Amino acid sequence: MLATLSDRNGIAIPEAVMANFQDTEYFEATCENDRIVLTPVRLPAVDGVHDERAAQGITEADAADAIAWARRCRLP
Repeated sequence: MLATLSDRNGIAIPEAVMANFQDTEYFEATCENDRIVLTPVRLPAVDGVHDERAAQGITEADAADAIAWARRCRLP
């Protein structure tokens, strides 16, 4: 199977290959012996932050409000 390279350096991986990685969102890309190697990566630290935020009752809307507030604040 061939993967295609876009004009923006994006690689389109065939669906038959990605079927083996349905729950994977991120890959580590390395170069080994003139080959591009993609290794599935799970970001447990990010998952932990989301779980902790949910346990504290902080919603996506709360986070968006906090970001908007911080962007309005200006440092002297």
